[in-house]
Parts: sequence; C-alpha cells; structure tokens
Amino acid sequence: MAHDTYPQSFDVAVVGAGPAGSTAAWHLARAGAGVVLLEARMLPRARACAGGVIGRARAALPEGLAYPWEHTCPVAQLHLPGALLHFQVERAEPLVSMVNRAEFDLVLARGAEAVGAQLREHCRTLAVHHRGNRLEIDTSAGRLSTRFVVIADGALSPTAALAGWRREPLLVPAIEWAVQVDAETLARHHGIARFDLDEVDPGYAWIFPKRETLTAGILAARRGSRGLKAALGRYLARLGITPQVPPRTRGAVLPLTCREPLTRGRALVIGDAAGLVDPLLGEGLSFALKSAALAARAILHGRFDPWLVQHHYESAMAEEVLGELRLARTLSRLLYGQRRVRDWLLQRSGQSLTEAMAEVVSGRATLRGLVRSPANWGRLLWHSG
Repeated sequence: MAHDTYPQSFDVAVVGAGPAGSTAAWHLARAGAGVVLLEARMLPRARACAGGVIGRARAALPEGLAYPWEHTCPVAQLHLPGALLHFQVERAEPLVSMVNRAEFDLVLARGAEAVGAQLREHCRTLAVHHRGNRLEIDTSAGRLSTRFVVIADGALSPTAALAGWRREPLLVPAIEWAVQVDAETLARHHGIARFDLDEVDPGYAWIFPKRETLTAGILAARRGSRGLKAALGRYLARLGITPQVPPRTRGAVLPLTCREPLTRGRALVIGDAAGLVDPLLGEGLSFALKSAALAARAILHGRFDPWLVQHHYESAMAEEVLGELRLARTLSRLLYGQRRVRDWLLQRSGQSLTEAMAEVVSGRATLRGLVRSPANWGRLLWHSG
C-alpha cells in the first residue's frame, strides 16, 4: 500500500464505531480534541445483539441525541422452570429499552460527528506503529498519525493484536433470532423482558419485545458450548411461540474476562475489546459506555502524557468498573455453576433478590454497594417499592 508522505494528524484515533467507540469519540471531540473515528464497515451495519439497553446503560449514553427506542419494558421476569420458580419485578421507569442496533449505532456515530469527530467508514486498521511520542496507523484508506489510539473494535479486536496485546479474553457463544409472530403473541410479551435460566447448561435464554417482532436469544456461560440453535428452538416451542417465517440466526461471542493490561503505551482498550461484559447478566453496554467515558477523561486529564493517562485510566477503571466485574464473576459462578445452592437461595428469598438485581439493572444500586452495606440489603431485600 502506498502511504502518504505526510500522514494526516489527530490527537486521538478511535477504532470501531460501535457504542463504546462512538461514545469515546463524542466525549473527546466535545472537549475540543482532534478525533478520527475509524469503522471497518459502512454504517448502518447489522450487529448480532439482542438490542436491550438496561437502565444503567441508558443513563450513561451521550446526552442530547435522538435515540431510536423501539419499545420499553418496565417489567422483567426471571424463570427457572426446572425448579418451578418464577419471579417478576416492575418499575416506573424502563428496566430495559429496546433498539435496533444498526440504527442505534448510527445515531451514536453521527452524534460524535456532530461535535467534531471525523468519521471514516469502510476503513480497516492494518498496522499500528510506535513512533516516538506518536503512533502511526496504517489503514485501508491511508496512513494517519495520532497521539493516542482508543481501541473499540469488539471482542475479537484485531487492532488490539496489532497494538501488542497477545491474549484474548475468555469468549463464550450466543445466538439470537428476530422472530416474526402473530399479533396475539406480540401483545402477550408487550412491556416484558423475559429471562429463563438453564435453557442451556450453563447459561440462559431471553425474549425481548420489539416494535413488530420478538428477539429471542440464548447465551452459554461456558466456552465451546454447542447446540444453541436447537436449544433456542426448544425454548420457543416450550413458550408456545411459533415463528411465522423461519428466523435467521445471528451469532456472536462475548468476552467474560478482561483483556490485560488495559493500556499499552499510547493505546487503550475499551468496551468489548477490553473484555468488559458483565458475566452475571451477559450485558456489555453499561461498562462499554463507562469505559469510553473514563478513557476520554484519562486522555484529557492526563494531558496526553502516556504515564499520566495510563495512571488515570487504570485507576478509574479499577475503582468504577473492574471491582464490579470481579464481584459479578463470583456471583455468576453461583448462578450458573452451583444450581442446588442457587435454587435453595431463590426458594427462600427469590423475590427479594430479584428486586435487588432490578435496582442494579436500573442503575440505582451496584453489586459492590449491596454487598458492602447491610443497610442496603435490608432496604432492597425486604422493601419492594
């Protein structure tokens, strides 16, 4: 590839125009940094994603954008059919808001553009070179020079490998179907985000209502699990959901461990590229958005000094994200790996525990806050208001 003699120069290059990358670009550009946002595909592009935005993620989204909400769910249900356990929680505000991911990602990318980021679509990252106090990035559209790169190109993250990361996070599989159903079935699931444990062992299945379809999916909490498509078909049959046309299967992998370290010189990883999916909920958007904001803040507050940026980002992530993920990982071992203990706990206090998790999902509480404060447990476990 022929390179420009004088590559274009930026303060920060953000690789990946998913929610994490576009949000990081938005924060940086709004603060006055020169930002280029690189996306390997053309927008909008389809993504394998259930499209459920929980309350704590919705609160972390860039402000002032017209998000394409398709449906909101103030009700969430948790079912353990094998143990004959069923729980329901309801809040005044949506616990889960539904989006079409292609439209949602486009809004975020255009929002970053609107505050000054340069969006370059169909632009693949080919190489990352350290050149003194800058980085040079070879792309399919030419070479550019930048002071920092923020890597947000997903769980498999080819750019992280180019920038020096060698070990991938633990990846687990998930699939989803967009299910066309009759009006009666759609109405039956209106406003309800449904989760069923043990439809795959270990893991869970879900039903999310959209404007005109249901999104059904299944996630395995263990690497190498097979038979997800057949398990998803059995799940729909058990619930009496009959697709009107054969659904198309979309698959994805989710990172359940973090990529370490989070920084290498002038490169930072965020979102799925950093392995920031909650292993308890299988949800990654909340910590993707949080890491995007923290990475942008670290670059700005560190005044582009690599040591200071690394210190700010690693410290903030340890305090605000990584501790929560460690606790979620511990609880996920109980939820998916110790079924007898889990079922005993849920038989005794299932509704109270579900109410507590609803507070976490809504963003009104954290797992660490619940564990650290007996007063919070008292308020959350025995008061359902």
